[in-house]
Amino acid sequence: MTTPYKLIIGNKNYSSWSLRAWLCLKLADVDFEEIRIPLFVPGYKGKLLEHSPAGRVPVLVAVVQNQEMSVWDSLAIMEFILETHPSTAVAWPQDKVARALARSISYEMHSGFLAIRDELPQNLKVRRQLMTENKLTALCKTQIDRVDEIWKTCRLSVAAEGPWLFGKDPCIADLMFIPVALRFVSYGIVEHISPESQQYIKTVTSHPLVQEWTQDATEEAEVLSFIDNLVPASESPLIL
Repeated sequence: MTTPYKLIIGNKNYSSWSLRAWLCLKLADVDFEEIRIPLFVPGYKGKLLEHSPAGRVPVLVAVVQNQEMSVWDSLAIMEFILETHPSTAVAWPQDKVARALARSISYEMHSGFLAIRDELPQNLKVRRQLMTENKLTALCKTQIDRVDEIWKTCRLSVAAEGPWLFGKDPCIADLMFIPVALRFVSYGIVEHISPESQQYIKTVTSHPLVQEWTQDATEEAEVLSFIDNLVPASESPLIL
């Protein structure tokens, strides 16, 4: 490896989990080679299996004790970078109570919100007003309300300390929720949530790295019609 790490990601327009891992490495200011494997095209699964037995993105390939190893799953990559680059990595809040809350909402995001994932798939190029069009299920609306509650609770508790969920700098909880903020922009959810959450989305969308990723996404040529057409995951190649 010519760099300490290789990060294997999917399409920037569509892969929210890839975005989380990419931001983690970028914010930690570590050197890495970015390898983009467009998803759901012939042969993509075999290429992914060369790097991870899970066959999914993202994957971090690193050299540890002179041996090349893979770390897959965005949250596992965040924890690995935190362990190996503790002085620069995006971390958990220092305060014990805040840290417990940050972990709780991060794991809630990691394992839940399936209706949001299904009905509001990441698609950074698109702009639709699904709430106004009344195209969302009651469950998805309930999960949107839950995200709004999380963001509002965090922001009200640390409003004087900075614009992120737990203060002046992004933490791991922010990495978990940044793609959700971008989905809310794509599908016209922003005007239907609290002022605190709206301000949080402004913080997310104004960050230079988020803007860099979004710009790269707009330049991608691949089109995944089942995402563009909002085909339910149960009827598409997606796995939630």
